[in-house]
Amino acid sequence: MPEQTSTTSQAALKLEVDGDSVAWLVFDHPDKKVNILSTPIMERLDGLIGELEESAAAGRVRAVVVRSGKDGSFIAGADVDEIEGITDAAEGEAKAAE
Repeated sequence: MPEQTSTTSQAALKLEVDGDSVAWLVFDHPDKKVNILSTPIMERLDGLIGELEESAAAGRVRAVVVRSGKDGSFIAGADVDEIEGITDAAEGEAKAAE
C-alpha cells in the first residue's frame, strides 16, 4: 500500500481504548464530507478487527463502540470512483466478496 494511502486510511479510521477497556472505532475521513469504504479503508478495518480480537482475548478490551466522526451520517457506502475503475470481472468479484 503506498505511504499516502496508508496515512489517509489511518486518519480515516482510528481505534482507541479508554480506561474502562472500551474500544472506540471511529470512521472519520478528514478530506471527505462523508465516510466511504475503499479498499485501503477495508484493509485497515480488517487489521484493526484483528487487533481487537487479540485485545479481547487478552482481557484488555471488553466492549467495542463503532461510530462516525461525521455529524448526521455513518458511512455513505462504497467508493464509487474505485468501483468505476474496475475493468476486470475477476477483480470485481473478488472486491465484492471482500
